Amino acid sequence: MTDLCKHDGLLINILEEEGQIFPFLDAIFGFLYRRTDFYIVKDNPDAKIGFPVGIAERVVWECFKKWQKLVVNSDAEQHDLKSVFEDGITGPVIREEEVVTTDELEDFSVLPTEHIQEKQNSEDLTSDTYNGADCGAYRWSQTSTEVDIKVPVASSVTKSSDVKVDIQACQLTVNVKSEEGNWNTVVDGELAFKHHKDESIWTLLPGKLVTIHLEKIGERWWDHLLTTEAKLDLSKLDTTRHITDLPSEEQMQVEKVMVQEERKRLGLASPEHQEKLDMLKKAWNLEGSPFQGTPFDPSVLQPPP
Repeated sequence: MTDLCKHDGLLINILEEEGQIFPFLDAIFGFLYRRTDFYIVKDNPDAKIGFPVGIAERVVWECFKKWQKLVVNSDAEQHDLKSVFEDGITGPVIREEEVVTTDELEDFSVLPTEHIQEKQNSEDLTSDTYNGADCGAYRWSQTSTEVDIKVPVASSVTKSSDVKVDIQACQLTVNVKSEEGNWNTVVDGELAFKHHKDESIWTLLPGKLVTIHLEKIGERWWDHLLTTEAKLDLSKLDTTRHITDLPSEEQMQVEKVMVQEERKRLGLASPEHQEKLDMLKKAWNLEGSPFQGTPFDPSVLQPPP
């Protein structure tokens, strides 16, 4: 058993007991809440317990993205979830550019609940075009470092063999098989900017969507996805950046300023000022102190306005 699988026995026991993915994940995050400082937000950058604002969420997101880009294969065929559950451990893990969700999932109780599915179906398409556009045959959205493309497909498109996705550094092509067995080109064009081809990934949501994820080369905002599109007005994009998108050093600086501003809003001393007050309080009643025997009142040391 590899290091990747060394905890599978314990985790499978939990999964079998809970019966579904969501209660399983709830048990994991509940454990983090009860037994760790994962949910504690630092109010002081120097505190030894907790995490800066947004870091816990970032850790979860990065773990999700890491495993999303991996796919389990066996004998060059798309992996079968049944064999995974029968074996109790996963097979060899390799890097792939294709991830497909199959109808085989319907046999398992690990599917999202009906309530969740209905919520997903009713979601607004705004997020699909966030800082991007609806181009009819496809929709795309972007952050400063990533691009996501969604291509609607017919209900008959249920297998990876029904789709051909060719992602090149400067070119994108998506062909989809019709019910009659004919191949139709739904996306074909030159990308406006280069991307990290080796980091690209595509996923088929059977009967609904082909989703494509691209990693940009450097941070920049794209004013169009394909060269045939009309250009976006970059001044109208939402270019705000979440703190977790910043380099770690910048995050620490921002966190420090946020903590100071929050303490100021609450009428509390800054960490540096608080440290000085603590030192003064310790010395207040020491032998030889002019304030020995009097209540601690640092205001007597402040110069008059």
